[in-house]
Amino acid sequence: MVGVVLLFGGQNMFITYLRPFLEAVARFATDGVALALLIFGVANFLGTALAPALLARSIRWTLAGAALVEAAALTLLWAAGGDSQIAAVASVAVWGFAAGSVGVGWSSWLAKAYPDHAEAGGGILVAAIQGSMMLGAMLGGGLIDAVGATGPLVAAVTILLVGAVHTALVLRTHRSALAPVGIHEGPIPEAVRD
Repeated sequence: MVGVVLLFGGQNMFITYLRPFLEAVARFATDGVALALLIFGVANFLGTALAPALLARSIRWTLAGAALVEAAALTLLWAAGGDSQIAAVASVAVWGFAAGSVGVGWSSWLAKAYPDHAEAGGGILVAAIQGSMMLGAMLGGGLIDAVGATGPLVAAVTILLVGAVHTALVLRTHRSALAPVGIHEGPIPEAVRD
């Protein structure tokens, strides 16, 4: 669950404060912020919709790759700063697309890793996600107050990079959980047949 906390905490450390960054650093007007958030949402939807195809190939690399792509997109957003609003919107879109696979990925991993404990594991997963979102937003708020609009972004990039490495290393030890999504080995349990 450490990977869950790192990936969701890293995402939410900055998403909560994307608007202040876009206004203060990238110099977006209100309409531009609204458009960037809409593009993030559409890209996130597309990332979620396309995630099963990636997860069927590798849960581990989909999750680790998503965190790396998110970190790269946020780094580009930081580098673009106020120089290019087009680059900023493109970065936000790529970030949203990559973030879309994270929730689906962890849910798929849980179902494969603990098929006999999916309900209990699902409860723990939801608690870990919600707790990490709260913690990420809280720490991001502290950073925005302490160092400004770029603070949460830099911290999010760092946490996402750590999360990518952690996820790649830890899920590697759970090979049975990395089988393609949708493939069931052995007889189908009676509860599932109905």
